[in-house]
Amino acid sequence: MFTTPRHLKHIVITSALLSLAITGAGCGKKGFGGLVSQAQFQAVEENGELYGDLRVLLNTGNVLLPSFDLPILNPRLPDSEYGAISLHDALGLSTELGIRVNLNAIAGVDSVDGAALPNGKMIPVALPGGAKPLSIQVKGSTRVYLAIGQGSALIGAALVIPEFDKLAGYIGGLDVFFPFQGDNGVRGAAGLFSSVVPGQSGLAVFVDVSSVLKGASQKSLVAAAAKASAQAEPLVLNAQQSLSSSQTARLNQFVRGLGSRGKRLGLQ
Repeated sequence: MFTTPRHLKHIVITSALLSLAITGAGCGKKGFGGLVSQAQFQAVEENGELYGDLRVLLNTGNVLLPSFDLPILNPRLPDSEYGAISLHDALGLSTELGIRVNLNAIAGVDSVDGAALPNGKMIPVALPGGAKPLSIQVKGSTRVYLAIGQGSALIGAALVIPEFDKLAGYIGGLDVFFPFQGDNGVRGAAGLFSSVVPGQSGLAVFVDVSSVLKGASQKSLVAAAAKASAQAEPLVLNAQQSLSSSQTARLNQFVRGLGSRGKRLGLQ
């Protein structure tokens, strides 16, 4: 199960994007009053292949995140697709992140830079036995993270946003991630990563979908989710640095500025 970092600070952001208010944020609570309001995952068999469909609803307020539909390509066979990732405005002050992937195709695939965020720091999730997820660039430095096997299943994404290049100046180059609880046992970590180097800052979401795959049919799990079923081990959320009151105030200022632009952010 994901563990909650100690001494977390309350972060209230006027625009609602990344309003990481953590009152009552612990395992067993649905959401954490902040970035993720809902997370759902389904495993569906199509033509003998097992597909995973992840939908994450983000509280984004009046900040317009990038809008896109991009393929997730096999890095070794560019003409072959593992699936697709999308980001679009949803009802209310929210944005939906969608990731659909062929779980059979990625089962057992060797890792490609899967242990690091685009800023070079470790992803906020540790897989059992020190395993590393497959990391696939979908555009520039933006990437998707996938792992099936070693007793667990992980799907995630790190979106590099050019307008976030200034973020490090507000919070000192920290990464700030907090846990959330979705539907049917789905859980994860979501937050911000930053760097003083341009093109290495943005927003990331990582979701443990092991519990859903445990309920999928054994026929469809032959090559994929069987590895993440009977002896599934929990993923671990690594401890993240909390923000000081001054860093919190500066983060609020940064996001308010994004919301006042009235323009859609870019993807890098």
